[in-house]
Amino acid sequence: MFVSEQRRPLNRASVWHMIKAVAREAGLSDVHPHTLRHSTGYNLVNRGTDLRLIQSFMGLAQAGSAVAVLARRIDITERGQLQPALEKVEETLGPVNILVNNAGIVALGGILDQEQEDWDRVIETNLNACFLLSKLAARSMVRQRLGKIINIASEYSLFGSGLVAAYSASKGALVQLTKSMAIELAPFNIQVNAIAPGWIDTDMIAPVKTMPLYQEVIAPTPAGRFGSPAEFAGTAVYLASAASDFVTGATLFVDGGYAIR
Repeated sequence: MFVSEQRRPLNRASVWHMIKAVAREAGLSDVHPHTLRHSTGYNLVNRGTDLRLIQSFMGLAQAGSAVAVLARRIDITERGQLQPALEKVEETLGPVNILVNNAGIVALGGILDQEQEDWDRVIETNLNACFLLSKLAARSMVRQRLGKIINIASEYSLFGSGLVAAYSASKGALVQLTKSMAIELAPFNIQVNAIAPGWIDTDMIAPVKTMPLYQEVIAPTPAGRFGSPAEFAGTAVYLASAASDFVTGATLFVDGGYAIR
């Protein structure tokens, strides 16, 4: 997701509604993009493959939202689509100020049984596309000497897993990429950070509540529950706002304490 701003510096109050939409794009179903209607001074771009979400975003423009909205369906593993996508953003809405890299996929399997094609697909989506989109967006941000890049990592950025080896590798590498980009881009007033969400109560993980795995997750979580979509969104708001201008290279775990045990 790209956000462009043409009239004033990044502002937490103004960006709040947009980042709630970012959270919904990541699968956080009770954060609705119609909250964007009261935001001013920013433009929003959704780049994804979820047709329902794209239609929701386009509905904002049709409803006369104060926020300019651009939504396109692209495949981020098709590298040739990335630069034209960013060029279309800047042509339509102006320079990009915020990039949220939140596309991600999982393929089950370890080193003994995972197909090479599955490994390549996960790494291309979760890591390579983040690098390439950040590279393109950063060029625009450098010219402005203003920008925020937010990468969506994972608990598996910290922990290993014999069941999702490619996913763990991609998310661990994304955290290291976040640190490296933060060092390189800091002189240009660009902050690069990551969010590592824990178990967030979404439609995607709803089936877990009926499985033995649910208690296995809850037991070591000090908070004793799953997080809510709004709790995840608040962290993105912070990292996209001027309140985090002295924060860069960090990975914030939003997990109710799961990672500390």
